[in-house]
Amino acid sequence: MRVGQMKQVVNEDPTFGSDVQYYMTKVQFDFAADNEEYLLFTDHELALIHYRTQRNKEDVKLLDLNRKNGVLTRIKNRGALFGAASTYVAFAVLHRRDHRDHREWLLLTEYDLETARDRVKRCPRTIEANKTGWVA
Repeated sequence: MRVGQMKQVVNEDPTFGSDVQYYMTKVQFDFAADNEEYLLFTDHELALIHYRTQRNKEDVKLLDLNRKNGVLTRIKNRGALFGAASTYVAFAVLHRRDHRDHREWLLLTEYDLETARDRVKRCPRTIEANKTGWVA
């Protein structure tokens, strides 16, 4: 699986109340090129992340648009409202829709990132079944 690719995967570790499918991506921090990890998001989480990204276009404009996909970068929330996160973790993904790859930016809170990481720990078979098969 390439860094920055996102695809829909079947939950191979279902439990009561868990989602049937997730969105899986492979990412790395910009200061640690050899530190790659997988993240799993639910439909609902991804919808909230897309909503946040749309509401914070002024922060997305500051990102280096030539940045490699999947590289996590911390950015300041310049237009933070009361109760909003002061920083976001931003990265670009290639998401296949309509038989074409679409590049989009995602803005995550620290909570979003930790939730996605915890889900990876709870779903090892889902990760193992889907981490290969894409051109690296």
